[in-house]
Amino acid sequence: MFHPNIYEDGKICLDILQNQWSPMLNVTAILTSIQSLLTDPNTKSPANNIASRMYEQDRAQYRREVIRYVELSWGLAEIEKSMEKEGTSIKIEDVKQHDEKKMDVET
Repeated sequence: MFHPNIYEDGKICLDILQNQWSPMLNVTAILTSIQSLLTDPNTKSPANNIASRMYEQDRAQYRREVIRYVELSWGLAEIEKSMEKEGTSIKIEDVKQHDEKKMDVET
């Protein structure tokens, strides 16, 4: 997921999930905090510096990149389903790394 507060491995950078954790927090509070973070990123403490800079400097480009990531993940899911039916396999991470390398070359 391309987001300032989401690490490459999908982990969320949110203080209540890390150093501010308390057993007093209920599920509703945690989910509300995650939802808030997704709609209003904290660019002061980013997990993804590229997404954070893009969000701050060029919101339109950031939105295009988010859409590209979503479309890529949908496409990969469809490829994976199709290959499972055919009895073949593909490592999704290999495809993602290939796409990220391509993006680095283009920028």
